[in-house]
Amino acid sequence: EPLGKSTAAKTEAALELMTKPECPDDSPELAGEWYGWRDAYRHLHPDIAAGSILNITRLNLEQLKALAGIGIKNLADIPDNFDLKPQQIAQIEVTRSGKPHIHAQKIAHSLATLSYPLYFLDYETFAGALPLWDGVRPFQQLPFQYSLHIMNEPGGPLMHKEYLARGTEYPVQQLAQRLSEDIGPTGSVI
Repeated sequence: EPLGKSTAAKTEAALELMTKPECPDDSPELAGEWYGWRDAYRHLHPDIAAGSILNITRLNLEQLKALAGIGIKNLADIPDNFDLKPQQIAQIEVTRSGKPHIHAQKIAHSLATLSYPLYFLDYETFAGALPLWDGVRPFQQLPFQYSLHIMNEPGGPLMHKEYLARGTEYPVQQLAQRLSEDIGPTGSVI
């Protein structure tokens, strides 16, 4: 069916639904795809408890239906033999114990890959509906500002550098030039 007819039919159905005195059943188990419905459901139900199964990281519809089918509503009540991903298991362990989950070995491995100086970079972009420069698409993310903290040695002091584009010139080229001057040829950008 052509997109226009499908959109028109869905619009008519939505307008008809809005005239009904009661909201239809919006149970998560009825969603065709949980990720697409999750944010709308949370907006309609802002009182979802922190320990609700609806807050499981990377929850998929099959898991949601299976948990609902066995009457599980809280994270802490999920059976140990329920099929979960590693991140979900860690989340449930934290919920049950009340203690943070820190994977020291992964942290140590990540830190070991870093080389000094360390460059802690934060940048901002904007995206306009109407391109201001040739060669730019509508809503293209363009960096215009950054903040850079530099640590030359472990435990050393932080130096700060920053850049803010000014004027009406295309900001990306000047920002890139300045950033390449502020970040040296060695080290790790974080």
